[in-house]
Amino acid sequence: MQGAELPVVPTINAFVYPIVQALRDLGGGGEVGEIRDRVVEIMELSREVVQYKAGRPGNHQTEVAYRQAWARTLLKGAGYVSNPRRGYWQLTEAGWQAKPQDLSQRIRNRSQTKTSGDEVTGDDSMSKDLLPPYQSMINPTLAALRELGGSARKADIVEIVARKMQLTDEQRELRYPSGGRIYEQVTDDVRRYLNFEELIDQPRPGHWQLTEKGWNTKEVDLDAIAGSYRRGRRRQDSAVNAVKSADAMQQAELRVVSLDEIIESAGSWKDELQQILYQLSPAALEQFFARIFSAEGVDQVEIVNASGDGEISGTMRSAGFLTFRVAFKFIRGNTLISAGEVDDFRRSVRASRADKGMLITTGGFTQEAIRDAERGHAPAVELINGEQLIDKLKELGLGVTARQVIVEQVEIDRTWFDTL
Repeated sequence: MQGAELPVVPTINAFVYPIVQALRDLGGGGEVGEIRDRVVEIMELSREVVQYKAGRPGNHQTEVAYRQAWARTLLKGAGYVSNPRRGYWQLTEAGWQAKPQDLSQRIRNRSQTKTSGDEVTGDDSMSKDLLPPYQSMINPTLAALRELGGSARKADIVEIVARKMQLTDEQRELRYPSGGRIYEQVTDDVRRYLNFEELIDQPRPGHWQLTEKGWNTKEVDLDAIAGSYRRGRRRQDSAVNAVKSADAMQQAELRVVSLDEIIESAGSWKDELQQILYQLSPAALEQFFARIFSAEGVDQVEIVNASGDGEISGTMRSAGFLTFRVAFKFIRGNTLISAGEVDDFRRSVRASRADKGMLITTGGFTQEAIRDAERGHAPAVELINGEQLIDKLKELGLGVTARQVIVEQVEIDRTWFDTL
């Protein structure tokens, strides 16, 4: 398929209203397969589009099924559908009443966090806001590493890649329903591919470095990526699983799940955890941060202010060999914190005579705020967004328990049928 044109698959947002239409046609509810087939009929998608599989790492699902899964998740988060049992979806009252323009506005607001003053111009704007696939960022990433001397922080690399790809701030702020930035996931996909092909290595966390092979590879053949990467990963995974499966089965009770099930539940635990954080009382928030900082090795935590609107501020101090004092502030909400708010916090850190500041939110930060924090103004301010906060809870095992699952992959053996 060298040089062949790829099918144009509708965007995730483009599937939103057809899914509502399909559920109405099915009497208000249906299984995933029924919904998927009815949406294909409504949108009159070609066979090539329906059968197309993108070259994402580990992808064994059609792009239409993948994007429909995310569209259902967006609809659920916006309150238009519910998922009373695995694999079954049904309309809520809001879903029955919803009009296309209502869905366009509400889903767009949920699928991407936008700064105040941005205008939602309708379905046409959704297409251009989507990020390009990770494959298209591979060669720009290699070029960025060469410009940076072959070794650099991830933050510096993704800035140059975004500039080379001419990505807007809006594109970089696109988010999954769980709140995580899609651009972060795409760059992680690029890193995994480059690692797998031994084009880069990571001498330390958050730092990428070209290998000799990476220096000698001027350009990656994008058309060859999907097949070779998938086959290579499958061989690698099979070899690793053959060695580990016996021990793993003895150490943990593993549950076999399908890839569809994983896609359906992606981000759901993060959504649930974020809702819990929204509901914590001021007293509970004090205990929450005291336990997090204690788990991170902080000796003294002092809460200076805790308000009923979800803000809490204070200081923490380490009494070890190197003593330092950090002022922190937590802001609850799903909006983006601006550079001006970061500057205001920096002034309060300076007034408290702390060595540095830590600004934490369940939402996120504008690109201007992130760039401002990285410029090295004194005192330094570290920014922790909602996704990083939730990941930290998982890392520390505080309020979150992770268990291993086995993904069930089913493939059709057409050669078997050919022998009949």
